[in-house]
Amino acid sequence: MGCCSPRCAAVLARTIAPAALVLAALLTGACGPPAPSDANLPRVALFTRNWMAPIYEETVPDPDELGGTVRLALTPDEYEPAAVAVRLRDGLSGLRLVPSALSGPGGATIPAAAFDVRVVRMIEPRERWPKLEEHPLHPGTLDPPPAGGVDLPAATTRTFWITLHAPADAPAGSYRGALALLAADGAELAALPLEVEVWPFRLAEARPALWVYGDNWPLSAESLADSRAHGMNTICVNPGWPKQSIPKLVGTGFVFEDGFAPTMAAVELARKSGLGLTHPVGIMLYQYMVRSTVAGLKMSGVPVPEKAQGGLDYNAGFMFLYEGGEPVEGVERWKGPYRPSKDPYAPPDTAFGRFVFEGWVAGMKTLDAEAARRGWQPFFYYLADEPHQTRGSFRLAMAMVRAAAEAGADSFITCNEPTVSEPDEDELWFKPVGGEPALRLEPLLKTRSYHNRYLGPETRERTRAAGDRYGTYINIYGNRPEGVRYQAGFLTWKLGLDNVMFWAWEPASAACGESRCFLRDWEASREGIDDLKYLEALERALADGRGAPAARQAAQQTLERLRGEIADRVRDIGRVDGGSGRWIDGPKSWPLARYDEARREVAQAIATLQP
Repeated sequence: MGCCSPRCAAVLARTIAPAALVLAALLTGACGPPAPSDANLPRVALFTRNWMAPIYEETVPDPDELGGTVRLALTPDEYEPAAVAVRLRDGLSGLRLVPSALSGPGGATIPAAAFDVRVVRMIEPRERWPKLEEHPLHPGTLDPPPAGGVDLPAATTRTFWITLHAPADAPAGSYRGALALLAADGAELAALPLEVEVWPFRLAEARPALWVYGDNWPLSAESLADSRAHGMNTICVNPGWPKQSIPKLVGTGFVFEDGFAPTMAAVELARKSGLGLTHPVGIMLYQYMVRSTVAGLKMSGVPVPEKAQGGLDYNAGFMFLYEGGEPVEGVERWKGPYRPSKDPYAPPDTAFGRFVFEGWVAGMKTLDAEAARRGWQPFFYYLADEPHQTRGSFRLAMAMVRAAAEAGADSFITCNEPTVSEPDEDELWFKPVGGEPALRLEPLLKTRSYHNRYLGPETRERTRAAGDRYGTYINIYGNRPEGVRYQAGFLTWKLGLDNVMFWAWEPASAACGESRCFLRDWEASREGIDDLKYLEALERALADGRGAPAARQAAQQTLERLRGEIADRVRDIGRVDGGSGRWIDGPKSWPLARYDEARREVAQAIATLQP
């Protein structure tokens, strides 16, 4: 018989001879909580966990998780999620999770319609998703519940995802309600209490430019409204294929007969959704410049080199834009014919290459002129994605930033692995600098966006010294939600990033009937942006001189303590192991509860500084 109580263990420690301590340890160590099993659960087990924690179909809750309270804290007009899961001893059909209205201070209420209830769809792990042998399905997307309710087999766990959107005029204070699990006939099977705290302040727009890659193509009023609701403040538009917007040579100059009309229509639609009003809109020109150029030039009647008839390979690069260079079949990384240049920023030196280059310059000038005519901010131009891939693609990036400089345009490039950009030991295009190709882009580039592995104080200071904007791009497809949230919020604030692009292998949200289905990490993106807004709100309150001296001192200490606690680099918080799919903690990993604790500390500090 084991010794399973703390009192018994203490008695053993005081009374057993030292030689017998090993036996005592064995006795007490064997008395941990029993492994959760369905036998220990009621017929209907309803429980809540931190929404960032994965809940699988095989997940069995601990008995002490049952009957927990769902707690939310948010400001007026803010969104806040929660996860509630159910496991059944016997299968049931037509299940619904229904929130009640919330009762608050002075008779104030928040209607049940302020809640959005979804069901977590389990998917087979795909590329970049954690793959765990014991969990064949992974929580993937958040879908609208079926019209007839959720069908749940026995001994299976299903998660409901609840998002509260607090009304913009919600009075501050504490609110209470409940979440009820209903059977198909409307009978209540189980319920959890719901407690909501509304803070006495509003969140302002985040300082950095924030957008989702491709902005959930195809662009629509629904996709743009969803981006706005998830904290985005601008977009990046793809001008489309060249049959819509191609340069025409007229005399000695270029004209665009449609004035990039489809692009302008997309930007106009975005502005109606509140995107691109406070931050410049991006134009994703690397699609147009690279993959579309051959087709566009052929439509324009320009002779295209025979070897380019099938299209241009972005990773192989525009080797034939320069004298002596040509594309090769099956080009290997860092291989293939290539001619260095004494001037790494020299424009192409073939007739075909010069036409392409001048078409780029004319395109950016045309777009900026139309933006100015409409009273918009100048665009920024997404010229190339990770040009470290090959020598040719990096040469292409250099030509593009030169074209942007000649057009007076704001250039943007995502910079990934720190590799030397010209590895040819016999004919160096230029000497390797440090280990980072982006340093060669610095003289002409306006906006740099580093892969998160290479963020840090050093790259920030180099970027600032060059007068460039400093940003990152975050993979929101298959990551652990806490990693997405940390990068979008706490790390973005700590490093003072100017722009963050959220990138996914599939749309962050997609049409699902009359609603939309969301990637789980898309919700984590919004929560990270909210963390950023809270931190910026506290900084502004202190800068504005709000609050009594004692409250200001305490608030400043909270801010500085968090600044020291937050990591400088993503790798310090952890990563998903590519082989096992398991999360590997870093030296500064946070337990999941710490994320909301940190936000609460900031919120309480802001509240103490309010009039």
